[in-house]
Amino acid sequence: MKLIMENWRQFINESNIHPNIMRMIDRLENEDGGKVRINKYQVLVKDRQNKTLAQVSYDPADGMYGKCAGASIVSFSEAEGGYGPLAYDIAIEATGGLVSDRTEVSNAARGVWDYYDNNRPDVIKQQMDNLENELTPEEKDNCEQLTADQDGQSSSWKDSPLSKKYSKPHGKTPVIDELIKRRMLHQKHPLKKDFSADGMTPGKYNGDLHPGGIP
Repeated sequence: MKLIMENWRQFINESNIHPNIMRMIDRLENEDGGKVRINKYQVLVKDRQNKTLAQVSYDPADGMYGKCAGASIVSFSEAEGGYGPLAYDIAIEATGGLVSDRTEVSNAARGVWDYYDNNRPDVIKQQMDNLENELTPEEKDNCEQLTADQDGQSSSWKDSPLSKKYSKPHGKTPVIDELIKRRMLHQKHPLKKDFSADGMTPGKYNGDLHPGGIP
């Protein structure tokens, strides 16, 4: 009975991870012998030779682009070997909520956000307002919408996947938990899982590098 319950808990944990992300974790572990590192403002996916396969760097919302509901803002991303979505998933969990770069988004990155918006029921999508308060009178959801406004694949900025904040339900971190279980996660300081119950407040991480820093 104990074994059955342990297997059931493992199944529940893994079922919270999107199958495509789980396959990336399996491939990173089995084929590339890879590891993941979470720094203060950055997620790195590396292979056994310490080559960076994917990177997502982000900055905390400091008011420059609006409050953005407390989300962290992507400042740089790159990937190879198809590991970009894994890095984004980890960044969403590590920050407690993520929005795209507010000034420029590549076609590849735009595709990732579109997939989150339309094909990831395990991810919370929160519509952000613009700086003119077009949608709501509150200030907390105001966010610069330049990239959404310039998104030629959407009929308006409100319909763009670049206009939303993305987070995990209830502040859960199933991908990070899976990496910890497999001993694939490296971090100098413990990750602080102090998200609010609704998963909308960004978590904090006591890292040791500045944005864009490479370990």
